Amino acid sequence: MLLLSVGSLIGQNQLDALEGRRQYVYVAGANSGAANPRVFRCDASYLTPPTDDAPAFRARLREIIASEQPDLIFAGRDHDVPFLCELREAEPALARRLPCGPRWLAEVIQDKWQSHLFCQRHHLPFADTLLTGPETEAAAARAFLTQHGLPLIAKPRFGYGTHGTRILLEESQFIHALRQTDFVIQPYLAPPPKLREQFFDLANGWPFFFTLVDDGQFAGQAIIGPDGQLAGDVWGHCCTMINGKAEKSVLVADPAFPEIMRQFAHVFAAEGWRGPLNLQCRKVAEGQYVGFELSGRMTGTTSSRRLFGYDEIGLLARAYAGMELPLTLPEVAQAGPGFVAKTLTDGYVPDVWVRELESKGEWHHPLT
Repeated sequence: MLLLSVGSLIGQNQLDALEGRRQYVYVAGANSGAANPRVFRCDASYLTPPTDDAPAFRARLREIIASEQPDLIFAGRDHDVPFLCELREAEPALARRLPCGPRWLAEVIQDKWQSHLFCQRHHLPFADTLLTGPETEAAAARAFLTQHGLPLIAKPRFGYGTHGTRILLEESQFIHALRQTDFVIQPYLAPPPKLREQFFDLANGWPFFFTLVDDGQFAGQAIIGPDGQLAGDVWGHCCTMINGKAEKSVLVADPAFPEIMRQFAHVFAAEGWRGPLNLQCRKVAEGQYVGFELSGRMTGTTSSRRLFGYDEIGLLARAYAGMELPLTLPEVAQAGPGFVAKTLTDGYVPDVWVRELESKGEWHHPLT
């Protein structure tokens, strides 16, 4: 397997999901930085240019694939997905190694405005979305505010992981957000009670650390096989989000949520998407689940789902490469209902390994 952006949180999740069965798989990693302990959890790692330098990244990716000849290639960040889609379209012979879909659909998934329009066309439950910028009509903005009221959420149109997200509590903040370019505004679906009280009083100074704990975010995951059929069933859990990361996960017992995930998966599969599909939802007052963000890759809860028994890397390996990766669940996951919580870990990296990767552009584990 080749894991792109292996130094990311997604890379850590993929590596964690492979723990206990590395004897079945050789893992090559690619990353734009060397000083990262996740890079050296691989059997071999390669330095890449940043994805912002698209031509250089594209050329380096082809070199790594030619060298390693991986059976499967996985994205570690949203930025990686379009490159894999391009490669899949340019070289159809690699399609079984690249669990992704057409480039245009990747752009729909990563663009929250296009996601909104796509879901409207296909009658999928997705948050009403207002595109900001100079072309936003005042009447449309006023109608949006009147319909949904405050609070609202403003976020980068192409962002991920809550980076740059703002909670709009005042009309003046809404007006200011309208002037931002490449932002979208959505209703704050199912806001926590007493939201305003959770914000600090500036009269007492700025707090050194501040975060909102969000324990009502639902995440659905599906794996679409190369034939367009679901590889296994869909998965759904509810996450406690802290600083954009899922720190705790519990199963969703409501059968209505998996059904919503199946609807999204079937529509995207019919349009040509393959591989992982992730849906972020909130449960609104009427009891309906409404999506607000999509992703076409594995996510920061991939390893959590594996502990619950939903093995998406195993499903991908079987569906796309015909490989079996036997999964042994820990006893606690077999004992009955429970939850998964993330904890911090330490990772030691010898300086000599970093120097080797930086000087040669590649590193191979001395025990591999």
